[in-house]
Amino acid sequence: MLTDRLNYILAIAEERNITAAARKLYVSQPTLTIYLNRLENELGVKLFDRSRTPISLTSAGIYYIEEMKKLEDMEQKLRNNIRLVADPNRTFLVGIGQVRGAHWLPMVLPDFCSIHPDVNIQIVQVVESRQSDMLINGKIDVAIGHLPPSVLNFEVYEFDPEPICLCAHKKFGLVPPDARSENSPSHPYEIPVEALDGRPFIAPDIGNGSYEIYRDCILNHGVTASRIISINNQKTGFSLTLQGLGIQLVAGTQLLEKNQNLDYLTVSGMPLSRSCCAAYSADSKKSLLIRDFIRLIDQNVFTC
Repeated sequence: MLTDRLNYILAIAEERNITAAARKLYVSQPTLTIYLNRLENELGVKLFDRSRTPISLTSAGIYYIEEMKKLEDMEQKLRNNIRLVADPNRTFLVGIGQVRGAHWLPMVLPDFCSIHPDVNIQIVQVVESRQSDMLINGKIDVAIGHLPPSVLNFEVYEFDPEPICLCAHKKFGLVPPDARSENSPSHPYEIPVEALDGRPFIAPDIGNGSYEIYRDCILNHGVTASRIISINNQKTGFSLTLQGLGIQLVAGTQLLEKNQNLDYLTVSGMPLSRSCCAAYSADSKKSLLIRDFIRLIDQNVFTC
């Protein structure tokens, strides 16, 4: 298996010593040495410089590990797809965005797996516009998020609306000190849109569900940013916002808790919330799985 092959090389690279790597892998040192010699002979290159201690990866070794990780990912995807082809009714395909997936799935999947221990789960983390297309084409069983109108031909379950606001590090001074005690994600402070002119921004990718709000409420009002950091992962963007690298339009689960380093803002015409739903086919053979998954989101995410 590719995983075993890669683990051997990774252990040597991490320990920088074949004997220590062998102990970590629970194999003998001669066995690991023979394996490495055989692999280097097959490839026709040296993966490690063993002329000095500790040993180190060669440029070919670094490249080998990078490419083997890609092959390992492909192998895992192949295994998942084989299980799906062999027994499609036992594989539950969930479309969800990166940020919601990171926050929601750890709260939902433990209970779901307890209820359905024999069901395989395939998480498809893509932007909401792609989720819609995949639902239409039968590539996922349920789509979760702020979904486009094209899902209206499906069954739609509405969760509680998600809050929306602009987040800015307090160093920008956009909220007066006497207003900060009540400033929170649920009570953003309204500023004139002109106050954002000349500020750095962390901008959502065009495919992100919050881009339209960013466009309509910020870009279309002539706001010129001093710098734009474009990101396609809102969680990454939020981490950069916490470092004071820019102002970001944030929605949903990242606003569940107030952060002491941030001010929460809104501008005239900007919505304070947006819809969030689950969409699925009314005649899906996995309706029980879908209903349980939705129920657990309601219980574990929206009642926290």
